[in-house]
Amino acid sequence: RLPNCVNRDMIDDSATDFCLHMNTKANRNRLIKALFTVKRTRLDLLPFYSRFVGTLDPCLPDIAVELCQWLIRDFRYLVFKKGQTNIESKIKSVRYIGELTKFKLMAKNETLHCLKILLHEFKHHNIEMACQLLETCGRFLFRSADSHLRTKLLLDTMMRKKAALHLDGRQITMIDNAFHYCNPPDVPKASRKIRPPMHEYLRKLLLLDLNHLSVEKVLRQVRKFPWKDPAIK
Repeated sequence: RLPNCVNRDMIDDSATDFCLHMNTKANRNRLIKALFTVKRTRLDLLPFYSRFVGTLDPCLPDIAVELCQWLIRDFRYLVFKKGQTNIESKIKSVRYIGELTKFKLMAKNETLHCLKILLHEFKHHNIEMACQLLETCGRFLFRSADSHLRTKLLLDTMMRKKAALHLDGRQITMIDNAFHYCNPPDVPKASRKIRPPMHEYLRKLLLLDLNHLSVEKVLRQVRKFPWKDPAIK
């Protein structure tokens, strides 16, 4: 049933149903396994599965704890294996960790430690994994008071490594996108032209209100304007 839950209402209903009618130790173990073994091609399910676990967490905290432990073990296995295959599994692993972090189920220190491991050997698949992790929860970590400083230091480390290493254009683009997603550049606010109230009302009539059904009504309003007034001209 879980793979078919593709919106918030469906996943919330499933969480309520599990808590009320299926809450046994055997079912909890089967649930953890089902949550962990989500297909690597179904990345769209990860936010909903994380929401599902977050909904159950107040009354069934052991599910979140065990799932996080499984994911961390899987992450370490994939990274320290040093194989350049199974990139989809690696991306699923880091994005799952990121989604759980946003729901405050995965400890921020654990997530940042995962990022630090990836930055230690910043090459090949580790680059893509680090960027995927940052694009999933980097802004959350950067804007959280208790993790802002450490996240900023890791981002600075990533940008220094980008400048020092010989990377291809695709990798450089990924790194830049991840960095600016976490710490977007300041954009100056566009200044709004101040017009007289009568001008603003005329613009509203012509640009917003006017359509094929309101021609007569708008025309009557426009005719009432003091057209002899130099300010209106």
